[in-house]
Amino acid sequence: MRCSLRKFVSLIRTLTTDQRDAIKAFNPFHTLLDVKCGHMHKAFAMHLVQCFNPETCNIEFRRGVDVHITEEDVARVLGMPIGDTPVPTECLESHIQKIEGDFNGGFKGIEILKLENVIKKGHTDGRFHRAYMLFTLGCLLCPTTKEVAGNRLFLGVVADDLETLKTYKWPVMPPFSGTLSKHFIELKDEESGSLLQHDSYESTFITQRMGNLRLSTAPLLPPS
Repeated sequence: MRCSLRKFVSLIRTLTTDQRDAIKAFNPFHTLLDVKCGHMHKAFAMHLVQCFNPETCNIEFRRGVDVHITEEDVARVLGMPIGDTPVPTECLESHIQKIEGDFNGGFKGIEILKLENVIKKGHTDGRFHRAYMLFTLGCLLCPTTKEVAGNRLFLGVVADDLETLKTYKWPVMPPFSGTLSKHFIELKDEESGSLLQHDSYESTFITQRMGNLRLSTAPLLPPS
């Protein structure tokens, strides 16, 4: 896995004053500008993911101690409002083409390095906001095993009006998280969940042995 707090913190330190002001004015991930810690404890993060039950949104510790994770909890951790507009579940082809055109992306998504380079140019336009959001999602909030921000993240990044980005219900992941994780686990169409629930599904892999279905979880958050 490639989640990197250190990389994220290192990049936001390069932002200009104008860029930081632009993010605070329009971008839903503006509170993450205050992140300063560049270290992540692998064992602790792995333990949380392994104890997390995505069906109930509970962290199930030993001795019957359960901690229920709500959308409000996720919003509080991210330091952002929940918003009233669901994150889009479909991405227009024109939006996909715009993002791929903005960053010269490929089939698997946009390379993290390309997003970094766009951000470091110092601009504050819509392309910059899309780069910052994709970088934040791909590097910190929804990382994968690849050095890319995958196309599953495109849905909530393009908006005709930048103000719309702040109204999305980011702490709640829409059904597309389950649809795009169908190789790992199936969800009902109406189900949604928190970012932690989404990450838990993404870290779950299924193997078939002797006709029995076995579920096991892989560590989600390695050290930076």
